Amino acid sequence: MVRLGEFDTEQDPDCETDLLSGKDTCAPAPQDIGIQRVIVHPRYAVGSNSRFDDIGLVRLDQDAEFNGKFNYIDKIYTDE
Repeated sequence: MVRLGEFDTEQDPDCETDLLSGKDTCAPAPQDIGIQRVIVHPRYAVGSNSRFDDIGLVRLDQDAEFNGKFNYIDKIYTDE
């Protein structure tokens, strides 16, 4: 399972208080979604201190609702 949209696990709901107005702004509830598949980078070395190749993909078992607290990566940029 993955949790999307969680910022502060100690606070439910996640709220921030505006210092000037004193009003709370609260985030939407987080989404818990199951995992269908995990793809780890083929050159990732478990236990390595290197940050190279420490990336993977997670396919969710259902669609996520995009609500402004998180977003997807739509393009991957390279130096090439």
